Amino acid sequence: MNFQNIKEAVIAYIEGFKASKQASDKGDFKTNNSIMINQVNPAFDYLKGNNELIRLVKFLESEEYDVKQSIAVALLPYYEEIAIAVLEDISKMNVPLNSFKAKIVLKKWRESKTI
Repeated sequence: MNFQNIKEAVIAYIEGFKASKQASDKGDFKTNNSIMINQVNPAFDYLKGNNELIRLVKFLESEEYDVKQSIAVALLPYYEEIAIAVLEDISKMNVPLNSFKAKIVLKKWRESKTI
């Protein structure tokens, strides 16, 4: 996917993630994977390549736990302190699946700095 500017890449990342989540929730993992490979990952790579991952940080304040958590995980290697704080908050909130996933990600990150 080719992006004309940073804003376009940010929109593609967020909208793509939401669409992939909807597909995954329906059990349509083929569509989920396609969106991640063809839209979300290229948008992330574009932002990273242009030193603009900072543009995703504002979405860590999203009310949508899936969006917030996904971005926190993606940003862990780049904005560790902020991402850890978000994941710690989610892990304490008792949000089905999200809290458990956040705990697992934090544990793995703290053990080996990988996710």
